[in-house]
Amino acid sequence: MNLERVSGLLCLPLLFCSCALAEDDPGQSPPAKSPNGRFVFRDLDKKELDKPGDDGGSTQAVFDAKSQKPVLADCSFISFPESASAVWSKDSTRLALNYRAGGRYATTSLFKWDGKKFVEVPSPEELLSALVTAAKLKEVKALGLKPDAYQRRISDGFNTCQWVDDDTIVAVADSISSVLVKDKDGEDSVDVCVKFRCTLKLDPKTGTWKIVKSEKLKDE
Repeated sequence: MNLERVSGLLCLPLLFCSCALAEDDPGQSPPAKSPNGRFVFRDLDKKELDKPGDDGGSTQAVFDAKSQKPVLADCSFISFPESASAVWSKDSTRLALNYRAGGRYATTSLFKWDGKKFVEVPSPEELLSALVTAAKLKEVKALGLKPDAYQRRISDGFNTCQWVDDDTIVAVADSISSVLVKDKDGEDSVDVCVKFRCTLKLDPKTGTWKIVKSEKLKDE
């Protein structure tokens, strides 16, 4: 069996370059204003929050651009601020924050405007993760390996690209794992890469996402 090894280094940029459909450039750095100019996502000195006992430091937050009061004050879940980007809905009532949450892991957090502040809505990551996991399993089987063959994680990415409406998004999910395959020349490491662009719809009553359309993308 002749194996063509795909370099993980070539696949890694997909984590942060997956959202060509984004209304804002997903690679941009804060501040990122909403389409109507009312809100801005930017760096925050914790002293601005004026909380007793807060010894300072920096994080990120969403502010009302006019009053400069935070409307999403705690973005401490973003471990790597330089990686964060904002994707707004056209009416500025929905916000997705894409960010790197680990050395080889990027994800998205979603929020909606409730009239006073931005509140978090359920994440589609679990559903998207199941999609890419199933696709990688097919790739592993095609290599002649057992379903439980060890896959060394190289990278996983889940990014929101566009708000279609209040409860519908376009997102890209990609995942790369490395597996060991034996052939007549010995054992070689092969990278299994899968990537999907999906349209997902949230049921506001149950808080569950449904994939209404998915497209498997070719490796870049």
